[in-house]
Amino acid sequence: MRTVLTTCPFCACGCGLYVQTEDGRPIGVMPSENHPVSLGKISDRGWHTHQATAATERLGQPLVRRDGALQPASWDEALDVAAERISALKSTGKALGLLGSARATNEENFLLGKLARAALGTNNIDFSLRAAHGPLMSGLQKALGGCPAGATIPDIAKCQVILLWEGNIAYSHPRAAVAVMMAVKAGARLVTAGYKRTQMSQLAALHIHVAPGAEGELVDEMLAHIVRAGLQNEGFARARCAGYDALVEWASRVQISQQAAQAAEWYAEAERAAVMFGSTLASAGGESNTAALVSLAALTGHLGRPGSVLLPLVGRSNVRGACDMGVGPDVLPGHVSIADAEARQRLEKAWGRPISAEPGLDAQAMMTGARALIALADDPATGLPAGKAAMDMMRQMDFVVAIDSFPTSVTEVADVVLPAASYAETDGTYTNMEGRVQRLRACVQPAGEARPAYRIVCDLAARLGYQMSYGSPADVLNEIASVTPAYSGLSYEKIEKSVGVLTNSIRNGRGKVQLQAAEVKRVTDEQYPLALTIEGAFDWGSDPLVIYSPILARDYLSERKLYPKGHVEMSREDADNVGVRQNWPVRIASRKGEATLPVVIREDLQAGTMVVPFAFRDFAADVFGGERVVAVRAERAEGG
Repeated sequence: MRTVLTTCPFCACGCGLYVQTEDGRPIGVMPSENHPVSLGKISDRGWHTHQATAATERLGQPLVRRDGALQPASWDEALDVAAERISALKSTGKALGLLGSARATNEENFLLGKLARAALGTNNIDFSLRAAHGPLMSGLQKALGGCPAGATIPDIAKCQVILLWEGNIAYSHPRAAVAVMMAVKAGARLVTAGYKRTQMSQLAALHIHVAPGAEGELVDEMLAHIVRAGLQNEGFARARCAGYDALVEWASRVQISQQAAQAAEWYAEAERAAVMFGSTLASAGGESNTAALVSLAALTGHLGRPGSVLLPLVGRSNVRGACDMGVGPDVLPGHVSIADAEARQRLEKAWGRPISAEPGLDAQAMMTGARALIALADDPATGLPAGKAAMDMMRQMDFVVAIDSFPTSVTEVADVVLPAASYAETDGTYTNMEGRVQRLRACVQPAGEARPAYRIVCDLAARLGYQMSYGSPADVLNEIASVTPAYSGLSYEKIEKSVGVLTNSIRNGRGKVQLQAAEVKRVTDEQYPLALTIEGAFDWGSDPLVIYSPILARDYLSERKLYPKGHVEMSREDADNVGVRQNWPVRIASRKGEATLPVVIREDLQAGTMVVPFAFRDFAADVFGGERVVAVRAERAEGG
């Protein structure tokens, strides 16, 4: 039996683990005892990372659609067809779209960006999960100025106060949850904020109910109390920040709750404190909410203080890495704005092609605005809020290329399918939510005729008339380091000497921290008194690494069988007011539309809030109308 050290491909904690192989197949995993995140343990998902790679459903041969059906083809034929059709569409001026992925490595995402901007001359590049997590990253980038936001998961365990804006990190980020529990056990005060009570809130010294869409309101109250109670570090604020006087004037007008005041005092008075925030903060006013949290950390002097933490809880393994690699219609590698002339010139010199300063289409806009699509390990139908509607939109495109290791909704509608090596069959790097760049190592040979995705992108670029020659992913990382200041000096050799390398990717190296409050817009009113939200940023049950893992897929399959038409969750109090019981149908209506769903009554959900799990968002699509939070009214439907 052979074991290979690699990085878990599931959540963004980035645990280290060993894949065990036998006869060229992955047969199991073991946690890394010395990894600073894993600490010798991994989550339930981590224990089954080997199963999907060994699945019989893997894509192992290029496919080309002929006479309406996908049929086997040679690599040369498949690549030639893809290049010819893309070139033809480009020559007629039709918009092309490219999707990277949080499942893809940094190297693969970087090369896809190079293919888009240098070979095809378009900024129409994005990935589906950026809609949920991108605002967290861009909000930090825009607010931080020249101050770094360095923080690690082990730092959390040593904090005295932790402010946690969460969905349910015990499920979404297990190792981060363990660090929080270690801090609480050592005497830390935990403050949780959200629309339902979770496992973490049961450990909290204070839980603050926050209605969906109003997350920024609590941040604003804490900011205002710190100023009015004289808890700010005025020396730091005046020396390192801009907008201090305006913030002081604004604070005088804010109404502050007792809970917000208590949380603010604990945070301001702690020597080491953590702020952790996930996609719930981005549900409405994401960039603004994140920037306000930066202001909270800066105003109290915690920003950049050794041991204090400002950590975005991005949801998937390489979300932060994809953002860092410039997989976005308005950002370049290093997560800098596409309007940054210096960054564009640096890329133009390295790539030999002009880079447009005009932002491109995001993933959602590509569904209707692009006529051709190249999707690298991404699946809009399962990642975008639009859900299955995205699949119908892809069917209407002139040409779709899927580069993936597994069958997805994209491969189902694709005209060309290019089979890629899975995470356990390729070399590369991931960047976890801390900014820790870690190695992904090939443990076994690719399935069938599958190739590493970096090679596929290079081969396609060559047929499009743009040469990208690399001997290995290590060469790609060397180029990343040469054109991305935040990754400067990074190499496989450097990563090998330690357990990953922490980058400073969330900073722009210029100016001061911009102090600002969040932009709060309450969604409910008298006519529509309930806030309905989509819970979660994506659905693990639709992720290929779960779908093709028999053990991990069981719970998700059971839920779908139990609720084949989806469900909506509501509190006991709201259910009594509406007059419904468990599993009775309830009609929910917004200004955008209505839907009838079975109701699941939750004792941990606050009155005034209704929740549709991300996996069931399609069943309430008319109600949401493309939004993640809407105001609704509810009534008992016939049959209840």
